Amino acid sequence: MNITHFFTYFQPATEEKKYTIQISSILIQKDNKNFLIDTGFVTHKEIVYILNKMQISALQIDYVFNTHVHLDHCGGNRYFRNAAIYLSEEDYFFQKDLMNSIADAGNDQIEKIVQKFYPNFNQKQTKLFSHLAKEMSQLWEDDIVGNSEQIFYIEQDWPFDFIEPV
Repeated sequence: MNITHFFTYFQPATEEKKYTIQISSILIQKDNKNFLIDTGFVTHKEIVYILNKMQISALQIDYVFNTHVHLDHCGGNRYFRNAAIYLSEEDYFFQKDLMNSIADAGNDQIEKIVQKFYPNFNQKQTKLFSHLAKEMSQLWEDDIVGNSEQIFYIEQDWPFDFIEPV
């Protein structure tokens, strides 16, 4: 088994400043299969370029595992059309409800929606996440994680013995 850990980066800008989010992905090569944990952000193909430098095509990824359904972890799923994609059903529907609620809301309602979905956030976390969530909701599509034929929910199906979902 070969494990490669690499990073991609996303730079959103808030009203106060521009900042960088480091996005972690892991490639596991085992038994002539390629497993990719997290696919990076939705608006760039940096992960595909990194894999190409490793002489691996996006079409050679057999399995994608999304640790969670934020756009910086599952946004690149669309590049892996041959992969079976494993993610949490509960998390997918949580994010879908959150993103669609924010997309349909006025700017003055977003912080209240974030507080409803994340009741343990303090005021600073709520404000920061509200700004980011508004930006992300504009990029959200209900099929962002992949097409229905590719999707497998970890709560129902997990055939891998070398890695355990938590």
